[in-house]
Amino acid sequence: MRTRHLTRWTKQILLAALLLTNVQTFAWQEGSKSIALARQYMQNKEYDKALPVFKEIYDQAPFDKAIYDEYLDAIMLAGQYSYAEELVTYMSKIRRDDPAMLVDMGKVFEAAGKKKAAREQYDMAIAKISGEDFRTRLLADAFSKINNTDYAIKAYERARVMVQNPYLYATELALLYGKTGNTEQAVNAMLDVVLTQPNTMDDIKSSLLQIIDTDDKKKSITQKQISKRIALQLDNPYWVELLTWMYVQNGDYEGGYQQTVALDKKLKEEGERVVSFSKTAAKDGQYAIALKGYKYVMDKGSSAPMYEQAWDGKIEVMLRQLEEKRPVDPEMLAALLKEYKTFLNDYPQYNISSLLKSYAMV
Repeated sequence: MRTRHLTRWTKQILLAALLLTNVQTFAWQEGSKSIALARQYMQNKEYDKALPVFKEIYDQAPFDKAIYDEYLDAIMLAGQYSYAEELVTYMSKIRRDDPAMLVDMGKVFEAAGKKKAAREQYDMAIAKISGEDFRTRLLADAFSKINNTDYAIKAYERARVMVQNPYLYATELALLYGKTGNTEQAVNAMLDVVLTQPNTMDDIKSSLLQIIDTDDKKKSITQKQISKRIALQLDNPYWVELLTWMYVQNGDYEGGYQQTVALDKKLKEEGERVVSFSKTAAKDGQYAIALKGYKYVMDKGSSAPMYEQAWDGKIEVMLRQLEEKRPVDPEMLAALLKEYKTFLNDYPQYNISSLLKSYAMV
């Protein structure tokens, strides 16, 4: 008897859960339809039709920040700033610990032409930064979303002061400084990352590229700032690596080669860095520089650890030169075949590499 009761109760619970799921699914589907309709009205600039639909959606989910954001944007596009103030005030009571609400209110004031009131809201938001990473990023992102780069910078700079770390948020600040057009400050902030996170050199280079883009003036500024860092820290190899990279960005492969060789000698790397640089030069079509680099490594002697790689690289460059020259130069072909035969004779283990395949194509 007891088992029957349990079975019956189990069925009733499952049925109730199924009904609840169906109701929630239906509500979600209806909500999606309403949002799509409201967005369509906004796209058609039919604000008088869109806002009531958004209000109905928001009233059903006042804790949903995404819906709130979209609703607020819709109200502001409609130019109903008093209504927008009311919405932000209401949401601020729900999200009492969210300083981004102050940014929202400032955004409304600014759109309504109340510049002073807007700045007061922004300043209050900045004042709430205590150094906590989550809150700092939250506010900086909120300012960035409304294209207020100056206050996004203030958010990160205040956090630096609060935790007494002058290198904190260096990458974020570098990119923001770059947006304001202050290239020197942007580059210096990015170079500060080298001092704290030198193992992220690839990311540093990528961020610097975002800052300087293809602007020759910005490239010149960057190269000068790196040179200044070298003067201050002569024993830091990362500065020379960056300077070499900048030479390449400027198309000065000879300068990059000289820096690479100097660093190789200083760190006694036995040519590893030079081989890497030569590969980059070859990839960029700078064959003369690439061959120069490989020769430097090969001149260290056959016992040098990078000798085989340098010879392999040299042959690859010679093959590229031959392939790009039409009609085929008999002397270049003869020189290449000689290099192949000598290399494969001295290093038969390369017979299983791609080198033999390329030899067969010559």
